[in-house]
Amino acid sequence: MKKLSILIVLSIFCFSTGNAQKLIDLPTAPRVDTTNAEVKKVYKLWQKHLSHQPNKIYDNPYWSEQQKEKWHDYDISRRWTYGYELANGMNLHNTFGLKPRVLSIEKQENKYAIKTLYAPNNLEKSQEIYSIQRVYAGKEYGEWKLFSALPILTDDWQHKQVGDIEYIYPPNFTFDKNEAQDSANFVERLKNKFDITIDDPINYYLAPSFMEMAKISGLDYAWDGNDGRGYPQNNQVFVGTGSEKYPHELVHTIFKDYELSTFIDEGLATYYGGMGQKPFNKLIQSVAEKINSNESLTLDKVLTGQRISSQMYYVSGAVLIKAAEEKGGSQAVKDFLKQASSKEGIFNAMSQVLGVQKDDANNFWRKKVREFGT
Repeated sequence: MKKLSILIVLSIFCFSTGNAQKLIDLPTAPRVDTTNAEVKKVYKLWQKHLSHQPNKIYDNPYWSEQQKEKWHDYDISRRWTYGYELANGMNLHNTFGLKPRVLSIEKQENKYAIKTLYAPNNLEKSQEIYSIQRVYAGKEYGEWKLFSALPILTDDWQHKQVGDIEYIYPPNFTFDKNEAQDSANFVERLKNKFDITIDDPINYYLAPSFMEMAKISGLDYAWDGNDGRGYPQNNQVFVGTGSEKYPHELVHTIFKDYELSTFIDEGLATYYGGMGQKPFNKLIQSVAEKINSNESLTLDKVLTGQRISSQMYYVSGAVLIKAAEEKGGSQAVKDFLKQASSKEGIFNAMSQVLGVQKDDANNFWRKKVREFGT
């Protein structure tokens, strides 16, 4: 018993010290008054959050419990700020040396708005500002916690449900019912085609511009300029084109229960939902031209995503989805998706669903790109 007690104490000690992490250096602008007791608490809370993997989704002790229960990806600004994890396992901040600096901590009603600048460490040598992030801090169950800007900045936005989509848009926005109905019909067709049930409406945040879309997501400024984002596990779509139709992001949400590699996930959304305003049959033409003029471009190389354009990457994944559909309809696509959670899974799916062995995968892919692009 004595040995067991010592082991337990040692385990607890190792666990606690192993999880202890040094707080990052977090400079503040002169306007941040940390002599104010509440401002200092908010600053310390934010510093702790930024010191403990803010680019990851986990049971974050610094974030609102209510928002963590409501949303899988509770920090809507996270992906905007840190981007996707790169091939080497690093994020944008590590790779490009983006340093956070707190610009302001200011009270707004019962919460504090925290604005943080992300830019290279040496501002004398670079003027590249990556983002200005906004989150909020306030009391929850008597403790200081962090909150996403989204529900605060869209509190007065209008709601209108059309089919399985709940549109959320600014008060003065002119809502197009016909466009909304087209999107609802699109969702209904895919649901029926693949026997998918949608229990709760898809929350479609409809912003009139990219900057407004970024702002409600928690970015007062964003260098990353795409105008559509999906948070499938949150059941959310964000659109910054002012349009009720953005099928690509809707596809991601419809198929959210499939565990897919990024290549196939984007390929699926591109085949059925296009990219931006262009459908697959328009996108494939320019990809076919590039394939024909570059024999060194292989499926293996495209799968890495390195030095490959988004269009080449997305459309190449879509080619495999179309090939599966031609082979055996929606059932073949479902069989393909069930295996395509990794690079190796993609080759397994090609073998079992398309009858294409790994050593012939590149020739098959190139052949299909040319065929579909004609």
